[in-house]
Amino acid sequence: MPSDSNPTCLVFTSAPDAVLAEKMAQHLVGFQLAACVKQLPASQSTYHWEGRIEHAAEIPLVIVTTAMAYPAL
Repeated sequence: MPSDSNPTCLVFTSAPDAVLAEKMAQHLVGFQLAACVKQLPASQSTYHWEGRIEHAAEIPLVIVTTAMAYPAL
């Protein structure tokens, strides 16, 4: 349980597909690097990459961890 000396942190990232998102969630929770990993519905991202505008489907992840676990995460 987080305390004032080990506050909760939210980490936002994404995975390219649902299979990798689930593997990441299982690994992070299994190794106690995260208390919870929320896998959100797929989204479409638009971004610049190597001088071009790109589009990609991604699975957003919200990772709930602590300040102490964050460096290992």
